[in-house]
Amino acid sequence: MSVLDIAGKKAKYDALIEARKSCRACVDLVNPSVCQDGAFDCNAIGAWSKWQGNLDAPVMVIGQDWGDVAWFVREEGRSTDTSRTNNTLPVA
Repeated sequence: MSVLDIAGKKAKYDALIEARKSCRACVDLVNPSVCQDGAFDCNAIGAWSKWQGNLDAPVMVIGQDWGDVAWFVREEGRSTDTSRTNNTLPVA
């Protein structure tokens, strides 16, 4: 992959992050960018991406974490190997 391809992928990913941070489409969900004034938000699509993110991964898992706002604040926005969500996901 060329340097231009890598830069293009990074620019597209950064645009997705900004779109996620500004999204307010799901009125019953709290966007991490506004939870606790964004104190625990990250520069990734989400906590799972920050934790295990790899733009070149051969497999992608898309889902909604089962945690709530209290969990997000308690864990300071970080997903862990021992969270209930990650323990529920099947291991290949």
